[in-house]
Amino acid sequence: PQLQLPCAICRLWSAAAMGSTLEVVAERLGPWGRILVDEDKSYEQGIVAWMAVGILANLAGRMLAKRSSMWASRARAKPAGSAEERKSYIELAATAVGYCHAVFVTIMAARVVLRLDPTAPELDEELFQLWRLTMQASMGYFLADALCYCLQLMSMPILAHHVILFSCHVGVGSKAALEFFAPPHLHSFLLWASAAGYLCEGSNLFLNNRWFLMQVLAEHSQAYFVNNVLLLIVYLITRLFWFSYIIWRVYDALERFEGKAASGYFIIAGYVLTLLMSMMWLKIMLKNGVKAFVTLRSRRPKKEQ
Repeated sequence: PQLQLPCAICRLWSAAAMGSTLEVVAERLGPWGRILVDEDKSYEQGIVAWMAVGILANLAGRMLAKRSSMWASRARAKPAGSAEERKSYIELAATAVGYCHAVFVTIMAARVVLRLDPTAPELDEELFQLWRLTMQASMGYFLADALCYCLQLMSMPILAHHVILFSCHVGVGSKAALEFFAPPHLHSFLLWASAAGYLCEGSNLFLNNRWFLMQVLAEHSQAYFVNNVLLLIVYLITRLFWFSYIIWRVYDALERFEGKAASGYFIIAGYVLTLLMSMMWLKIMLKNGVKAFVTLRSRRPKKEQ
C-alpha cells in the first residue's frame, strides 16, 4: 500500500512518455487516476500554466532588479558578479512574486471563509470554482518558487513548507479528489479547512515588507517598527491560534468521515507540521528579543552617525 502512489506516478510518467492520452493514463492509474487526472482535464493543466507564469515572473524580476539603480545602490550592496549579488537578485524576485501570491490567496481565502457554510451537505459550486482557481495559482506558485528559489539557494525549510502545503491542498481543487478522500457531505468542510488555512498567508505581506525594508534602509524608521509590530500580531493570530482552531475543527469532524478518517488525520498532520514550522520560525525571528526584532540596527558608516 505504501508504494501505491509512487508506482502510480511512475506509471503516469511512463504513459506520458509513450504518448498515451489522458484517458488511458487515468485508466492505468486506477483510483489514483481520479486524483491525478481530473474529469475535465483542466485542473492540472491550470497548475502547470500558473507554474510557467511564476517562473517567468521570477526571471523578469531578476532582470528588473539588475536594471534598478535603487537596488544596485542599496545600503548593503554586494560585490559585482559575486554569488552574493546573484543571491540578492534571486531573493528580490522571489519576494516580489511571493508578495503577489500572498495578496491574491489571502483575498480569495477571506471571500471563501466568509461566504461558505462548512456544514452544508452540498458543495457551493460558485465558491468551489473560486477556490479551484486559487489552488491552481497557488500550487503553480509553490512549484515555481521551489524551482526558482528553494533549489537554487538550497533553502530546505522553505522547500519543506511548500511540499507540505502542496500535498495537503492540491486535491481540494479537484472534485475527483474530494470524492476519493471524503464523503460528499464533507466536501464543503474540506473546502473551508483549506481556505481557512490560507488566511495565514496574510502574515507574509508583513514578512516580505520586513525583508525589503531590511535591504533598503540604512537606519531604523517608524515604518519598520509599525510593520514588525503588525507582523507579530498577525503572525500570532493566524499561524498559531487560528491554526490550532482549524486542527480542533478537523479533529472534531473525524467521525463524520465515515470510513475515510485517514483523510482527516492526514489534514491534521499537515496542519500540525505547519504549526510546528511556524513556531520554529517565530523562535528564530525573536531569538534576540522583541525589541531587537522591531528595531533595525543602523548600517551607516560610523563617521556618518
